[in-house]
Amino acid sequence: VAPPAGSERSHAGGAGAGRAVMEELSRLAQAKSGCALSMSAVPSESRLETRRAPAVTSQQFRMSELVPAELLRAVASSETLVLTVCSASDSQKYSRGQKRPTAVADCVRWLRSLRTAGYTGPVLILGGTRSAGALVNAAASHGPTWVIDELEAKLPTSPPLSGPDLRNKIAVLPGAAFENFEKRTGSPGLQDLVPLSGNQLRLVWYIYTLRQIAAAAPDARVLAVDARDVHFQLEPLGALDAAARKVQPGPRCGLLFVGDCKSCSAVQDSYFQRQGVRCLPAASLALIGSSNPPLNGGVLLGTAKLMLRLYTRAATLAAGADAECRAMGRDQHLITAAGSELQQDATLARVSPVCLLPNDASVQAAAANLGINNDIRGMFRLDEERGVVVSVPLDAPVAILHQFDRRKALVQFLKRDH
Repeated sequence: VAPPAGSERSHAGGAGAGRAVMEELSRLAQAKSGCALSMSAVPSESRLETRRAPAVTSQQFRMSELVPAELLRAVASSETLVLTVCSASDSQKYSRGQKRPTAVADCVRWLRSLRTAGYTGPVLILGGTRSAGALVNAAASHGPTWVIDELEAKLPTSPPLSGPDLRNKIAVLPGAAFENFEKRTGSPGLQDLVPLSGNQLRLVWYIYTLRQIAAAAPDARVLAVDARDVHFQLEPLGALDAAARKVQPGPRCGLLFVGDCKSCSAVQDSYFQRQGVRCLPAASLALIGSSNPPLNGGVLLGTAKLMLRLYTRAATLAAGADAECRAMGRDQHLITAAGSELQQDATLARVSPVCLLPNDASVQAAAANLGINNDIRGMFRLDEERGVVVSVPLDAPVAILHQFDRRKALVQFLKRDH
């Protein structure tokens, strides 16, 4: 949707790129594809609509063309990517099981806050249906940003694994879900499973996208975040890495999670009991343990190759569960199980460890999960003068506010100032 930018290798992912460079790349991309948009003159919605490719089906779509070459080059150059799914409520498969609807305005606000916070690298927004012109316009004026939409028509709804993938353990970890599936069907593949929906379908979209990104830039830092309930106040990748170095010194984290709740355990969390205890294999529950917190999938940073591995395992666990668990469409228990398995990998622990930031504003201000399973009294202050939410114990703005919509006072504050 928007042309790529030349970029420096930093968390900002391109702060040194000049406008002239961006315009030139746009001109070259337009000459090549006939569909690039100028950064200086955003077309009207009617013109955008005429430039769109016609809707396609999964039979017509070529998987190798899912991620534009310009985006792959931008990620390889900047070594960063911010990735999200922002699909409006008319999405038939992705919206299934979603507790709160997503409006186009939510997607636009998310992108605007990310750019205002200082991130200048490539952004990829995935959508299940045709994106509204307002989002396309926002992407063109807050570049370099790409929108890949109509994924419900373009992509399958099951993990892209086959027998050889499982036998060779490519991008996946062994687990009971595979064995159980083979016993039930006599086939080692997953292509015949009941389709996934809701947030579990998001896992499948991430897999197909990250397959191409990881092939082009395996060590690029990918921040996968929710859109509707996330607001950025500071540049997020640098804030997360800085917090991780303080909490877990040593090799740079290959994957970085944020706990879903403060001072809690997954097996005692009411949400996890409904989803995880009910739907995960016993082996996964054993790895999660009795004291570890559930991992929040709404803010997740890692290398492209490890993010691919994580989402592949999570989606495979979803596909191996029973029909009732699939119908729920939830993914937090799957992310928690897959992340816990990766934490046990001895090789990763030495060179690219899996790290966890506690969801505690007295320890870190990089990200705050504000779900109702957290007692946040006395932990945050609404700084009226600066228009930011501040960690009281650290006296520092919180870089990423997640699930802010669960807090009425916070919603009103952000609406007034942003």
